[in-house]
Amino acid sequence: MAAEFFTQEWAEAVRDAVNAGPTEEYKADKLEEYWDWIDNARAGFEGELAFGVRHGDILAGDAVVLTFSGGSCTDAKATTADRVPESAFFLVGEEEAWRDLFEGYDAGKSVMYRRLLLEQGNLLSFFNRVYFFVESLAVIGKVPTSFSVRT
Repeated sequence: MAAEFFTQEWAEAVRDAVNAGPTEEYKADKLEEYWDWIDNARAGFEGELAFGVRHGDILAGDAVVLTFSGGSCTDAKATTADRVPESAFFLVGEEEAWRDLFEGYDAGKSVMYRRLLLEQGNLLSFFNRVYFFVESLAVIGKVPTSFSVRT
């Protein structure tokens, strides 16, 4: 059953998916060294990765914050954009970009083509771990998700 986008139920499903990681079938398409790099980046990341929606120039109210520690996503919280910690990497995109991700659009292209933008957080630090974040987004894109009009 699909959880509604940006609810606590969805946040928890995302946490579980991120912790489970990609399938072996998905991983087989990339070099083992790539996944070793992802594992190292994950193990060294202590912080938050947050997601939000933008409607044109307006940042919507809902957000989700994932907290990472010790190589795992230890917490997932549905919140509001104004409560996203200042230290978080905050990725924001139009709802269409999020829907496309859940319909199979490439997570890397979502970031590189600026469909999901870093709203907040140090850009250099983000790009030092960009493949870890992109692979997390790819896993998140597989979480059964439903959408309703939310602001």
